Amino acid sequence: ELRDAGKAKSIGVSNFREQDLRRIIDETGVTPALNQIELHPTFQQRELRKLHDELGIVTQCWSPLGQGAGIENETIAAIAEEAGQPASAVILR
Repeated sequence: ELRDAGKAKSIGVSNFREQDLRRIIDETGVTPALNQIELHPTFQQRELRKLHDELGIVTQCWSPLGQGAGIENETIAAIAEEAGQPASAVILR
């Protein structure tokens, strides 16, 4: 209703799982423009991101550093050292 009234350009959601996305699309006919989900090197949510791609939904992540745990990852640390960048920059990139 807000979108149809011109008060919102697009609709975004947060933490919607596949069943949540399918339900909102089926019941409203509207596909969210964005779904904000937890996403970081140790929690990649590949299946949900694949669904986002199929439906044309932008994935936006929250906690991209894994609450700091990603910075301690040995692989990320090695890449950061090779790139001459902090681990946090490697993760965000």
